[in-house]
Amino acid sequence: MKIIKQQEFPLLNFKTLTLHIEYPKSVTPKNETLTKEIASFVKAKEDLVVIKNIYPKFGDTEAEVIADIYHDESSLKKNKLVTRKSRRDSKKAWLEKKKGKEGVKKEEVKEDGKKEASKKQETK
Repeated sequence: MKIIKQQEFPLLNFKTLTLHIEYPKSVTPKNETLTKEIASFVKAKEDLVVIKNIYPKFGDTEAEVIADIYHDESSLKKNKLVTRKSRRDSKKAWLEKKKGKEGVKKEEVKEDGKKEASKKQETK
């Protein structure tokens, strides 16, 4: 693992690293494993490391990784980008919480228009 580029953002309390990694005889590493490796390499907490992109080289066992390392958790919460996956995970957690409290089925939580459309199809 080697740092190619480092950019500091002091007002936002984080830095962006572009790293060159090699992974001989294996597939491109997942975000979770890269987060652990980068945290140990930079000597930061795993919670404060966010992988933005992984760019593998075609047919080779090398990749460039762009990661953000935050200085504290408050700046992480303020500045972290919300991705589709994080939105989907939070929606799943919300549905599970709602389902556990009220015993509501997933179909009943859908938007009103979809519920009405499915009822109309059942009656026909």
